[in-house]
Amino acid sequence: MPRVTWSAQANIELVTTVSDPAVRAQLKANAKVALHRVHAGTADEGADDGIMWRRGITAEECQIRPGWRWEQPDDGAQAWDYFLIYRPMGPSWFEVLGVRSTRQIASWELMYRLVGHTAPLVSRSA
Repeated sequence: MPRVTWSAQANIELVTTVSDPAVRAQLKANAKVALHRVHAGTADEGADDGIMWRRGITAEECQIRPGWRWEQPDDGAQAWDYFLIYRPMGPSWFEVLGVRSTRQIASWELMYRLVGHTAPLVSRSA
């Protein structure tokens, strides 16, 4: 299991971005088992210039609803509605730098596709 620490900014974003305390707790718990070094991008994770991101769910949670699509209506905000932005700090140690909603990630990706660049997911001083 990796060691996971949270930056001050990530803790602030966790509270301001995720309104449900149960979802915040699940994101914290999931980070302890789900974060890993990302080498290739998928719809659920990616990496760029040493910064990695991953949907806030575990591999097991990805298998819960085969065939279910994330964009289908559900019963409210869940951990899969958020991404954890993080960086490696050692072989099995990661620091969470930020928390983004899927809506924020979609806006970021759309801007990137439209103009070819955008502001980074997190500030370099995080």
